[in-house]
Amino acid sequence: MDIGNKTETKQYTMDNMADNGSLHSEEEIQWFDIMVRRPNDSNAHRRARELLRRNICPIEVFTSTYSQAGREDDIKLVLKGFQGDSDQAMLSSGLTEWDSSDVLCNYLITHNTGKKERRLLELGSGLGKCGLLAHHLIQSNNMRTNYKSSVFTDGDTNVLQLLRNNVVLNTSSDDDNISCQQLKWGKREAKTFLLQQNDDKFDLIIGSELIYTNHRSIDPLFDTVYELLDDKGRFILAHNEEHLVSLKWVKSSASERDLFCEVLRQEGQVHLLCFRRLGLQTLVLNDSPYLNPNDSRSVIQRVNNMADRLHAKNTLLEDENRALKARLQLVEDKCLKLDERCTTLRGDEDLPTSILLSFDEDNLASILSFSEPQDFASLEATCKYFGLGTHIIGDEHVSLIKNIAYNFYESASPLEKEALSLQAGYSPLYIYNELIQLRMSLKFDQLFGYIQHANGDKSTVEPLSMRGRIKEAHSIATGRSYRAFTAVSDHVMRAGKHYVTFTCSSGINQASDQPNWFGIVRPMKRFTPLGYIRRSTNEITTWTKGLFTPFDGIQISELRELQCSEWGNSNTHACVYQTINGHCKSTDWGFNNSVNSIPKVTNKAWEGMQSFDGGKIGLLLDYDEGTLTVYKDDIRLGVLKEGLSGAYCWMVTVGMSWGRHSQELGRIKIERSPLPEDNLELL
Repeated sequence: MDIGNKTETKQYTMDNMADNGSLHSEEEIQWFDIMVRRPNDSNAHRRARELLRRNICPIEVFTSTYSQAGREDDIKLVLKGFQGDSDQAMLSSGLTEWDSSDVLCNYLITHNTGKKERRLLELGSGLGKCGLLAHHLIQSNNMRTNYKSSVFTDGDTNVLQLLRNNVVLNTSSDDDNISCQQLKWGKREAKTFLLQQNDDKFDLIIGSELIYTNHRSIDPLFDTVYELLDDKGRFILAHNEEHLVSLKWVKSSASERDLFCEVLRQEGQVHLLCFRRLGLQTLVLNDSPYLNPNDSRSVIQRVNNMADRLHAKNTLLEDENRALKARLQLVEDKCLKLDERCTTLRGDEDLPTSILLSFDEDNLASILSFSEPQDFASLEATCKYFGLGTHIIGDEHVSLIKNIAYNFYESASPLEKEALSLQAGYSPLYIYNELIQLRMSLKFDQLFGYIQHANGDKSTVEPLSMRGRIKEAHSIATGRSYRAFTAVSDHVMRAGKHYVTFTCSSGINQASDQPNWFGIVRPMKRFTPLGYIRRSTNEITTWTKGLFTPFDGIQISELRELQCSEWGNSNTHACVYQTINGHCKSTDWGFNNSVNSIPKVTNKAWEGMQSFDGGKIGLLLDYDEGTLTVYKDDIRLGVLKEGLSGAYCWMVTVGMSWGRHSQELGRIKIERSPLPEDNLELL
């Protein structure tokens, strides 16, 4: 169905948008979503009303084409709107197109939407992209036999005008089963709206990127869904956690209204969710001691928890499957290259298939030193020449591969051997892998919050630019002036001496209100931050998923679950040098508090303490002494912390004021460095 040519035949002005009687309601009031995003900004409210009076024509065209399986005709949508960073979209966010709509549309087109649905309702329609696609799918799949109507809604007056025009542009003139109406969320508003619909509820409700201001808008949304959703219907929501509202809050609000949540898919920070009314009779087993039919909320919560676990397990399996496929492809590519190399070397002569067999052990060891440790294991397991126990280490017969790995370890320096912390029973291949990791350049493997690698260099991080993030900018409460973003290395230290330098480019520490921390933390590879909110005086500050510092007690239970035997006996699980005042900040993650597990966070002065105003900070982790020592531009300041033991990783936390951009804040680079001269003298 190609409807793009209609844009040439229909007049496009803001003056005639509301003239179509089938799309317009006389009972509408002037309301703009800026009133929710910035309720106390009267100047912004006035500008939104002026935008309505001036009838400014859209300047951006959004075109999308969708192909239906088994059908020759495509669905083409041509939508008029404004650019995402325009003043118009700033005042009425529905006047532009947002990323989550693509996730929802792709799901609708690939899952045979419309075969059973009779009534469609879109909440927060904006330009109408998702609703129009669903409307066309329902019409084509139902052949208009069971289909009754599609209703597009939005609360914003400016958006409604533009929405009605887009509906006219993308539907035929004889399509009288579609309407655009104003709907503000809430239980009372939904009941009034349902009366206008003759109490005919909807079996398909959709919405994209509806919750982006703060958690206070969640409850009115689900009050509306609860009142309007048919008992056997479903509500499909594309929710973007990038806009500071966590998935946890969304699920909790739905559960309170007896709505079961199923995660259909996840693309980046966009979660595609499906909500249904939960019939308890389908869940309660005969004489089940676990499910109480009189406690619907308990049942909903249990089912949601079960669905979350299954979804998380499925996600892990999918990731593992992708990793295995990628690994298989790499192996196949290597085999192909080896075959090509063998063919090149063979020429016209009949040389052996395995060129490696023609080298002596010394040359072979040099060649294999360029291989990955997992390639060693594969070679040992698949080739008798490399895998049979033909060599002796001590009293043990080992393979050629293990012998090469052992000799590689023997070539290590005393400092490297000390840092490896080897125990009896370790495989030579494990030792080889650990030594390779010790010699590799350090990098920040895990990033939490609005922080990114600089120009693809994983050893350097910088705050992510906030420019152009209109919805996020409006979502930020004014109660706090900065946020903290954390980067952690996956390289685990267990013994010996480890010296690292953090180089800060100009601007990273020039703000007096901007704390930056350099230090150590327990290995975080298995940790995933949760979304949560934090309250302060008369304000609510919403934190995004992935935001994390190791001193936040809000996630203490998740941090404590990381505990393992490698942690040793030290009660210090994170320790940092603070740049503003030079203090030592550390935490025990609540392991010493048996009553309520509240983490103890200390800020202490230390001998030689200095603040940091740019340049290079060095940290020396000495397991022999159990200390963390601070160096400034390679000059020793003093011991920051004592009593350290167990596994640690390097970390940095960057504080960022919302009023400043990443270009002003500079970058932080981590580098593994030789031990300072004062430590070399002690060796």
